[in-house]
Amino acid sequence: MKVLLLILWMYMLRHITGLLTEHEVEIYNILDKYGYIRQDANAGTGKISVHKTENEMLRDGINNFQKYFNLPITGQANFDTLELLWTPRCGNVDLFENLSSKPITTRRWNLSTLRWNVYTSSYPGFTTVVERAFNVWSKYINVKFERTFAGANILIGFLSKNHTCIRNSTIYCRSSLDGKGRVLAHAYYPHIKKSKVEIHVDLDEDWDITNTTIEGKHNLFLVMVHEIGHALGLHHNVRLNSVMHPIYGNINIENFTLSREDIYNIQQLYGNSTESVTTTTVNPTPTLNTTPPAYITHSLTSTSSTPTLSNLAHAEVCDVDNKFSGFLIYNKQIYVFYKQWVWLIDLKTKKPIWSKPVNIVDWIRPLRGVLKEDDDYVVSIGPNGQFIFIIRDTIYIIEIASITIRYKWKFSETDLGLNDQSKVRGVVTSNYGLTYIFFDDIYAIGVDESFYNRNKIITSVVDLFPGMPTKFNGVYKTPDGLLNFIVGDKIIRYDEYLKEVTDSLDKSLFILGISCPYKSLLDQLKYVLSAIISYKLPIPAEY
Repeated sequence: MKVLLLILWMYMLRHITGLLTEHEVEIYNILDKYGYIRQDANAGTGKISVHKTENEMLRDGINNFQKYFNLPITGQANFDTLELLWTPRCGNVDLFENLSSKPITTRRWNLSTLRWNVYTSSYPGFTTVVERAFNVWSKYINVKFERTFAGANILIGFLSKNHTCIRNSTIYCRSSLDGKGRVLAHAYYPHIKKSKVEIHVDLDEDWDITNTTIEGKHNLFLVMVHEIGHALGLHHNVRLNSVMHPIYGNINIENFTLSREDIYNIQQLYGNSTESVTTTTVNPTPTLNTTPPAYITHSLTSTSSTPTLSNLAHAEVCDVDNKFSGFLIYNKQIYVFYKQWVWLIDLKTKKPIWSKPVNIVDWIRPLRGVLKEDDDYVVSIGPNGQFIFIIRDTIYIIEIASITIRYKWKFSETDLGLNDQSKVRGVVTSNYGLTYIFFDDIYAIGVDESFYNRNKIITSVVDLFPGMPTKFNGVYKTPDGLLNFIVGDKIIRYDEYLKEVTDSLDKSLFILGISCPYKSLLDQLKYVLSAIISYKLPIPAEY
């Protein structure tokens, strides 16, 4: 009886005081290490907030972890959460904004040539592996990598457990390694005040330096590509095909390529490579069958709610030229939307790919019963290459390759500040990689790939894009990278890099190069000149 009373008392004491069990302390420490425990921003000491018990901090940390990895948010350390928490991974932090003292880093090196060297090599052929890993990135950016024996910008070495920095043996590294198991390696980011960074690889791991997967070992090449990404300025993301995913094991060495998003992110920092790509190629972009599926009926007839149909898709598009609901560009194709109909046009030739427009719910069958006639909706391509549909008060993330709904969130299930009455006008991924949701004709909110508003900022479009009108009806992005805001019967074109409005045009698909017969020669000439200016091409003397 005394033992039972003691256990009961300890249980009550734990919940009253917020004390953690030994197992929970271990989970807490791991979550804290990777930035999931929100620190007291006012304390400035890195200590936990005095306003919450450790139990509450742990629950919040688990919530943050589950949200980051797109797990069901329960606040409980369930099986899926613990399995992911204990899976081998990179030792770098996932969520910097939860730390009381954030690292002072730049996003890039201001050097055209970066020099590297291996300080300690415990595996024969390691230097060759490192060189291959640098070559993966060099094929896509305007930076050259050279091995040097003195003055290296990036120094790489095998180290163990609580270890000191390579260049200064009196300074302990901020991130410890843990022997065989969880942490495989970690890297420093480009630093404002320093011209040198280090990559530390766990000496105690069983490493595989081959080009095949060996069970029970971790592939050193894949880990080095990831850590070099950090040393160049890239942070973690949770796209499973990304080499910058914090968890090891999502990518196989046999068919390894950088994902389209990895290439985009690194080129945002360093620009496009001027050299031709010969060996490492971009991850094949999921493509749609350009022939309409067999279940799509072609015996479409004209009704009051559909565009007039003819034998030529060009003519059909022109019938709804200034009435189109929206458009998006993906995989060298243009998708033009009008109510529940979609046309597919070749981006280069501007010729139709599908012979007739197709009903969206016949094309994306999971939307049957969801997208109803005359429903307002917006559609976009997310930064991870998936369709984003927002229909009424719900966000749908649709896998392009399989045409299946991958995620679904109601506004009330997110922290975006949207409600059932919010009118979403557009979803656009900016040239800087951040996805914006535009709503209520005035506002914009920046979200990540999990539709999580990390910065908690809702701002007016005028503040975000200086020079824009205070109200708009829609927003889309054209191949030249300009944001196109629909304001009444006009399209206002905005350049993110120049931070200014560049043009104002009549609302028309002419901005996509789709030339309808009734367009005047002057309008077409204006488009050509606009394209020349946008791409900074030399203007012929005849003009």
